[in-house]
Amino acid sequence: LRVRPFNSSEKAIGAQRCVQTGGSANQIVIGKDRAFTFDHVYWEHSFQEHIYSSSVQPLVRSFLEGYNATILAYGQTGSGKTFTMGTAASSTHVREQDLGILPRVIKEIFNTMSSNQQCEFSVRCSFLEIHNEDIVDLLDPSPHEKPISIRESTQGGITVVGVEEQVVGTYEELIACLEDGSLRRATGSTNMNAHSSRSHAIFSIFLILSGT
Repeated sequence: LRVRPFNSSEKAIGAQRCVQTGGSANQIVIGKDRAFTFDHVYWEHSFQEHIYSSSVQPLVRSFLEGYNATILAYGQTGSGKTFTMGTAASSTHVREQDLGILPRVIKEIFNTMSSNQQCEFSVRCSFLEIHNEDIVDLLDPSPHEKPISIRESTQGGITVVGVEEQVVGTYEELIACLEDGSLRRATGSTNMNAHSSRSHAIFSIFLILSGT
């Protein structure tokens, strides 16, 4: 759980914090006595690097060992998902300390692979948006010209047919896919955010290794 700081409009109206520290470092209390415990609780002044190293980096290392890994950000509009995940369209133009989860994941993948001289690797990615029950390929400049469907295989696996998977060879190329797709996401104005993402997005990274 991450607690974000007040934004400018909340400060202007003198908003008060509605959550407090609980009986342990990983517990919060809403109101007077509604306590909730999490694996990690990050308060307003938590650093991006700390969130990544404590919650995400173990998953990335498992991914590099061949396991599937998923990172899901859940929260209401304006809760800080885009900032935490680092999926803004200008992700390459932020300060190093403000880099979100995805740019840090991408950097660690390529740093690890470039230091491993015993194997060859290839990286692919896809970027989907689910908006008004429609699936949009964010890496396709003309996504509405081809149908995209979700199918279940005979083994029970779920696949998305008709989605572009781009091959990338560097950190910069993979970040460019993230930025280009983010620019195509559906946005709208809400009471919490003037440019809120009005959809669900799934950015997938596929790593194939060969060698010893």
